[in-house]
Amino acid sequence: ELPSSSDALLHRSGRTGRAGRKGVSAVIVPVKFRKKAERLLKWAKVTPDWVSPPSAEDVRAQDAARLLEDPAWETPVAEGEAEMVARLVEAFSPEQLAAAVLRAGSAQRSAPEEISAGDMTP
Repeated sequence: ELPSSSDALLHRSGRTGRAGRKGVSAVIVPVKFRKKAERLLKWAKVTPDWVSPPSAEDVRAQDAARLLEDPAWETPVAEGEAEMVARLVEAFSPEQLAAAVLRAGSAQRSAPEEISAGDMTP
């Protein structure tokens, strides 16, 4: 829901970057509220980059890329993990282990939704 004032917009957006760090604030605006959003952003002296939302497939592809780039793949097995790792490797096939990793990662994220650009732009 859009805030009622530019001060409230800036306060909410300020939560994305703390202690001098930069952040990105994303506002998802249905067509019927775009003019209100434009007014709020103008009063807040913010120039937005209007973009179409990513597709659900784009989100899934980015999730897959993050998984493959995770530094955990390069981290050696720790001493405290070795016994459980050995038990898992003995009990399950590589495919079962990989599927379990995928399921565990998916359980931590909500499923991506399709938002059409027509819903977002005039």
